[in-house]
Amino acid sequence: MRNFGVALLACLALVSMTAPGAAATDYWAFGDSITRGGTPPSPAFPFGFFLDWPAGLDCTIAATSYPTKCGYHWRLENALALAGIPNDVFNRGVAGEGTPAAVSRIELAGEPLETSRCTDSNAGDVLLLMEGTNNVSAILAGFPGISTTTTKNDLGAMIQKATDKCVHSVVASTIRRLLAGTPLGTWTGDPLEPVTLELKNKIVALAGEKNRAYVDVWTALCPNQACYNVRFHARLVPGDPGHVNQNGYTTMAPIFQVPITLTPLPGAATLTGPSGDVTDSTPLFSWNEHAHSDWYFLEVDGGTGYERWHPEEDICAGGVCSFDPMSALADGDHTWRVRTRNLRGVGSWSASGAFSVWTAPPAASSPGYPNTDVFDTTPIYEWSEVANATEYDLEVDTNLIQQTYLASNVCSGGLCSATPATALAVGPHSWRVRTRNPFSNGPWSGTSAFEVLACSPLINDLPGATVSGTLLESACTELIVGNLGAYTVAAPGGDVTFHAGETVTIHNGFTVEESARFTAIVDK
Repeated sequence: MRNFGVALLACLALVSMTAPGAAATDYWAFGDSITRGGTPPSPAFPFGFFLDWPAGLDCTIAATSYPTKCGYHWRLENALALAGIPNDVFNRGVAGEGTPAAVSRIELAGEPLETSRCTDSNAGDVLLLMEGTNNVSAILAGFPGISTTTTKNDLGAMIQKATDKCVHSVVASTIRRLLAGTPLGTWTGDPLEPVTLELKNKIVALAGEKNRAYVDVWTALCPNQACYNVRFHARLVPGDPGHVNQNGYTTMAPIFQVPITLTPLPGAATLTGPSGDVTDSTPLFSWNEHAHSDWYFLEVDGGTGYERWHPEEDICAGGVCSFDPMSALADGDHTWRVRTRNLRGVGSWSASGAFSVWTAPPAASSPGYPNTDVFDTTPIYEWSEVANATEYDLEVDTNLIQQTYLASNVCSGGLCSATPATALAVGPHSWRVRTRNPFSNGPWSGTSAFEVLACSPLINDLPGATVSGTLLESACTELIVGNLGAYTVAAPGGDVTFHAGETVTIHNGFTVEESARFTAIVDK
C-alpha cells in the first residue's frame, strides 16, 4: 500500500518511465473558477473574465462551455506529455461553484463520473479534485449549513462517488485568499486567514483517511504575502478570495504533475491462489500487493462476470490483496489474472493462474463392452465418459483386477476404454467402473457379465478335406497347416479354399490377410 504524504513542493525532472505504446490516462480537472481559468460571459462581462491575463490571450472556448486553453489543466497536459506520459486532461471547472453544487454536478452528462469504469480493464481515469474555495466565502458571510466540516464531507462524498465508479482521485487544497475587506487595487492579504487554513487542514486529513494523493496548492502557490503581487489576479469586489493569473497557473500545473510523475507505472502482481483443485465454487482470490499499485483489476476466465477494478484500501492489508466475488463458478477448469493501476496509468497484467473447481462427485458411468461371450483372455473394456470425472476405477471379478485410469489418458469423444494386462481364465466374469474427481468418489456403475470361451480348431490334414463351421473371433487363433492337397473353410462369407503351402487369416468369414500359413477359428 502506498501512503501519500503531504505535498511535494519541488518540480520533478521530466524523465519518462512509461513503456512505449502505453494507453493515455484521462485526468479530469474538477473544480471552480480556479480550475476553469475564468468565468463564462455574463451581462456584466460580455466576453467573460479569463484569468490567464493579459486579455485572455491563452484562453479559447471550444464547442462546449469549458475552456480548452485556460487554467492549469492544459499546462499539466503538456508537462505530462513532455515527461513521456500519454494523457488527456479535461477542464471541468465551473466558476462560482461551491461543494454542494459540485456533489450533484460531478455525475451529470459529460462530467467525470457520468459513467462507471469498473469493468473496463483499460480504464485509468483520475479525478483531480479542487473544490471548496467558494465555500470559504460562504462561511465568512454566515451562509447557513456551510462549514469547514460540511465542506470536508462534500469532498469526501465526491471521492467516494469516484471510487464507486472506479475512478482514482487526487485531492487538492483550496488556494489562499486575500483578507476579506482589503481595499480594491491592493495586493496584500493574509495568507493565514483562519477559515481557509482550517479547511486546508481538514482536506489534508481527508486525503489521509481516503488514502488519496494530496496536492498542496495552498502552500506551494502562495507561501507568503508577496505571492499576491505575481501569481494572483486583481479582485473584482471586496471580499473576493482572489484568483490566479498566468504566473499562478504556471506554478500550479507542476504541483499536480509531481505526484503523478513521481509514481512509477506499476508492474505485474504475483498471484498466490487459488491454484490446483479446490472444492469451493466461490474461492478467495489472493495476490501479493504491488508496491506502486493503488487499484487492481480481477479477471476470471477471460471476463465472464468477475472482472472489475478494486481500490487497494478495500482489498489489501499486510502486503496481501484478496477478493471473494461470492458468485459461484461452474465445476471444471478456470483461469484468472490481475492488472495493476495507479495515478500514472494502467500497469501490467500478472501471469495467468489456473485452478479447477469441484463441488460435487461425478455421476455414474455405464459399462459397455464386453457384455457377451468373447474368446480373448485380455479383452478391451469400454464405458461411457462422465463430464466431471477425472479418474475411473475398473474392477473385474471383485479382486482380480483393480485398476485406476486418468480420464485424460483413456477417454475421448464420450467413450473410455482400457485393456488390463492380466489374463482371464476361460469361464464367466463380471466387471464394473467407478467415477472419481477431487471432490470425492462417484457411484459404481452397474455390473456387466460376460464369458471367455475356449478356442477349439478343427484340424484335418487329408487332401481335399473340408473344414466346416462358423468363424467367430480372429483374436483367438489356431494354426492349421496343410501338407497335402487343398483345404476349404466354409464360412458366412463363402467357402475359401487353400492349397498346400498357402495360408490365410480369416475374420468373421472374410479374407483379410494372406500370409505364410492359413488360420481358421471354428466352434467347439
